[in-house]
Amino acid sequence: MAELSDVTGIWVSVLDTRINQLAERTFNNGGLSLGNKQYNLNFDKLCEVSDVGKRLSEPIQLKGGLLHRMYCLETTSGKYAVKALNPQIMLRPKAMSDVLNGERIAAIAAQYIPTLSAKSFSGKTVLELDCQYYMVFDWVEGASLYNENITNVHCGQIGAILGKLHTIDFSLLSLTMPAAFTEETTDWDGYLAVGRQSKLPWVEELSSHKDNLYDWNNRYLAAMKYLDGHLVIGHCDIGPKNVLWCNNEPVVIDWESAGYTNPSRECISTCLALV
Repeated sequence: MAELSDVTGIWVSVLDTRINQLAERTFNNGGLSLGNKQYNLNFDKLCEVSDVGKRLSEPIQLKGGLLHRMYCLETTSGKYAVKALNPQIMLRPKAMSDVLNGERIAAIAAQYIPTLSAKSFSGKTVLELDCQYYMVFDWVEGASLYNENITNVHCGQIGAILGKLHTIDFSLLSLTMPAAFTEETTDWDGYLAVGRQSKLPWVEELSSHKDNLYDWNNRYLAAMKYLDGHLVIGHCDIGPKNVLWCNNEPVVIDWESAGYTNPSRECISTCLALV
């Protein structure tokens, strides 16, 4: 049985991760405020290149996309969900590899769990047209559930999906293992000294909590090193927004963050995302 300090460290590590993710999303929301790289959408050309038929009406932008834009596209061959990848986000060095690896993971996961993966056109799941990247998905009639609409039954279904996902063999993908965790203890005394020198208002409060901060920080570091000892491939962002419910059955979407993680960490982070 894990020691209380290990459990506390796990919770602290998960909270730290979620805070960082939220901060990044808030800072980069839409990406449009970070530079002049704008969307360059051409759905008629996308229809032609992807051979999904002719567009019947103006695509409707869907709600919920945090980093990218999602559209409902109706054509002569059917109904599709189109993800227009944020041009500013795609300038990041690892952005494209994360997207492609996520779809490779989703394609294998789809053999074992209910998953929506991108359609492939001539072997490509990401299409580039005039410096704009697109992904096309079959349309799923479903909706995300939030807050009081999420029941214990729903949580059990998601738990079962995670359990299966964490046992799938992804070795054929030859994914690169993450670097070993090397973060050091935060220098709270240093922050305190700077605060005192600048006569900042939070000095006394930081001073009163300093010992706890060192304790929590060290528990977090110990937990992270422990968690790094057992890694599996996970979705890494399962939450209400990334699960569509179709006739009370879940479908996991948006695999862009998929990769190596500790199974306990993903389970706890998923629980936090559901409450």
